[in-house]
Amino acid sequence: MHRGWLLTAGACLAASALAQDLAKVDPNHAKVEFENDQVRVVRERYAPREVAPTHEHPARVSVWITDGRVKVTYPDGKAEESSWKAGQVTWGAPRGKHIGENAGTKPFETVVVEIKPAAAKRESTKLDPALDPAKVDAKHVRVELENDRVRVLRVRLGPHEKIPMHQHPARVVVSLTDTELKATSADGKQDTLRAKVGEARWAAVAQHGVENLRDTPVESIEVELKDAPRR
Repeated sequence: MHRGWLLTAGACLAASALAQDLAKVDPNHAKVEFENDQVRVVRERYAPREVAPTHEHPARVSVWITDGRVKVTYPDGKAEESSWKAGQVTWGAPRGKHIGENAGTKPFETVVVEIKPAAAKRESTKLDPALDPAKVDAKHVRVELENDRVRVLRVRLGPHEKIPMHQHPARVVVSLTDTELKATSADGKQDTLRAKVGEARWAAVAQHGVENLRDTPVESIEVELKDAPRR
């Protein structure tokens, strides 16, 4: 009897933990794009006045693919609203139980990069500070936000513009435009990188120069984990 109670209690606790995960309580609107030991990337899409049931968030970076306005209501009844523009990037500390609602008049879409605790324990990648893309080419690469967990870069290239040789740690890349880049590594090997607007991908450690192959500007957001310091 005692053992059965323990099993039941354990099952309830596990179910309760899972119930706070938005991708599990609302899979029609929050879908996991990919996951590894460092991050989980979730795409959220909500039509006007659609509601996200009670859930929680870990530390995260949100990349807004469209404009959006969200109302958040906490268990004590307190509510707050926030608005974002397409292309805007925000950092969010862990947030406890709440209900979310699309408070706008149009559907919104956002890509959420959740930072896992294990990310801080991974062995650091040695990178050359002189090849930091934000220093190599400040015209095209800007630090959008930075804290003790992540550094987020905004990369913009005009038609056929280039970024000289630089290095990246492992990171999440979210394309804000349709993109077609030619990447040339230090040994001269070339690859073509293509992505659609809103697409998110995991990118490994790299050293390369890149060129925009399109006749239109391209823009992306790159979320670097702070477990890979330059030193």
